[in-house]
Amino acid sequence: MWGWLAILTMAVLAAGQAVQPAAPGAVTGRILDIASGDPIPGATVSLIPVPASSTARSTSASAVPPNIALLRSLTNQTNIDGVFEIGGVPSGRWRVEVRKDGYIPLTSTTSSLTVDIDSGRARVPDVRLDRGGAIEGRVRDARGGRVTGVMVLAMQQIRNRDGTVRLAGGASAPTNDLGEFRIPGLVPGQYAVLAQPFLSVVDPLVGGSPTAAATAHVPTFYPGASETAQASPVLVSRGVTTTGIEFAMLSVASYQVFGVVVDAGGRPVGGAAVWLVQARPPLPATTYRASPTALDGTFVVVNVPEGRYSAQAAIPLVTRSASGGFSASISGGRAGGPGSVDVVVQGANVEGLRLVAMPP
Repeated sequence: MWGWLAILTMAVLAAGQAVQPAAPGAVTGRILDIASGDPIPGATVSLIPVPASSTARSTSASAVPPNIALLRSLTNQTNIDGVFEIGGVPSGRWRVEVRKDGYIPLTSTTSSLTVDIDSGRARVPDVRLDRGGAIEGRVRDARGGRVTGVMVLAMQQIRNRDGTVRLAGGASAPTNDLGEFRIPGLVPGQYAVLAQPFLSVVDPLVGGSPTAAATAHVPTFYPGASETAQASPVLVSRGVTTTGIEFAMLSVASYQVFGVVVDAGGRPVGGAAVWLVQARPPLPATTYRASPTALDGTFVVVNVPEGRYSAQAAIPLVTRSASGGFSASISGGRAGGPGSVDVVVQGANVEGLRLVAMPP
């Protein structure tokens, strides 16, 4: 599934709420099965700051931006009695989110539960989770072979008043070594199932770009379509696993994008990160990355299907851990971001692309 920590991180950064280090409080509660009333052990409970603009509450202490360390500290799991406690909660308004495999998660998209913290302890009402449905299936290639490491998304199809259908929410899971997938915890309804091609992760420090190939897989809807409107709906019922969702991924011709990265003064930049982003609302964007640029600033992005992309480059921020190892991170990664350049790939390789690297 999509990493819950990554989702929480984006939510915290997007919220931009000021939190206070003074007078921390604690939040306690209990998670139960809605049908049996039994406690649910091992459920993950997290606190997400509610944007200040969405509430009349205000704080007077100096603001401290949220960070990953705080985010992790505001997450805990229920014990055998379904009880959780999260301490060190700064003053403010917080949204309670709960996730447990096999259950419909409690999030801002499914329902709402908030708690206000000034100081001391706050107890939330018992949270009752309902078991969701699941989708099982297998992804193969055009020859019938298994496709491993593909991310499969189940997105709920919601009909608008004008009769059109939009995609909302859902969940995801990768295919295993047999090309099989299982996506649990789904709200009952109709879903579009999408297989998202696996794109090799490129380490900003050492590279790791995949080998160039003549063809590449592209996002494919069940039962084998490239467009949302052609996706066959998959029915999900409460507590039931829908099986037999098997389909082949589409392949298209792929190309390479060659270029050079320079700094603001026009000088070549070695070791820069380069990526192409294809925006596909309401679906997740597809990102293709190059290995770090050579000393002369040159790069190549391989296995790029035809389409319109936003190209960007950045100088990685390299940090050293307490153990002596190094890691690198980059900002950006969205279509149309700072310093982006439009690139159209159509029937041939692209050469001569020139990008100005963003500073770390």
